[in-house]
Amino acid sequence: MSDLEKLLEIEGSRVAFEFAPDGRLVRYAAQPGIARQEAERMARLAAGISHMFELLADSLEGAGSSPWRPQNGWLYCGGHWTLMVDNGRRGVVVRADQVDLNRTQEALFALRGPSE
Repeated sequence: MSDLEKLLEIEGSRVAFEFAPDGRLVRYAAQPGIARQEAERMARLAAGISHMFELLADSLEGAGSSPWRPQNGWLYCGGHWTLMVDNGRRGVVVRADQVDLNRTQEALFALRGPSE
């Protein structure tokens, strides 16, 4: 079983994916009926938001605040869905009414390698 398939074991998960900094989908695993295009869209979205948070870190550090790097990850909850992304460029989409945020974070961050 792949690491992304393990994320699909999380109750309510829809798609798990890995993406490049430019938003290209590297690989994904999804529940039956989920098209590759949805994973590609999530990869582009996640890369764009991750980049936005890098710009935010520039501003916060420029204002004399303590370090805001490296980026550890982020999540967005809206409507029926939660998107959680780690700094290893992996993400998972889970139904908001079923997500256990702690369990999802533990599963996602457990995939990190020693250098991440």
